[in-house]
Amino acid sequence: MTLKRYLKYILISFSLILMSYQSFGSNMKEAYIKDLKAVKEIKGSGDNKLLTLIRKSSDELVDEWSPELAKELCRVYDKLLNVNQNYFLSELIGPVMKKRKKEFLPIFNKVVSKKNRELHKKLEEMVERETREGNG
Repeated sequence: MTLKRYLKYILISFSLILMSYQSFGSNMKEAYIKDLKAVKEIKGSGDNKLLTLIRKSSDELVDEWSPELAKELCRVYDKLLNVNQNYFLSELIGPVMKKRKKEFLPIFNKVVSKKNRELHKKLEEMVERETREGNG
């Protein structure tokens, strides 16, 4: 009888852990969407908090695809490119661009302005060239 209770306890614990893990991922996605929606304008060249948010949102999209999160990420990235043209910005959305290109690119092309899409392509080329040839 005690073995049966012990197995039941393990099964219930495992189920609770699994359910909390699933809701944690969903909660992170919702938190990123909320934080990105809160970005109305970008002052200066964007602070580290914003850059980190963009990168973490990109990483989240690799793990758990969400069209809504992708749309908000693209919207904020477009705003960021309007004020900051540093080549490293393309690396912020690099994970989702590489791993989920088929899903992400149509949203990217729809949300990001033509001028900023062209800029993004140039920035990506600069990163690739630096990777190949080194910095300097």
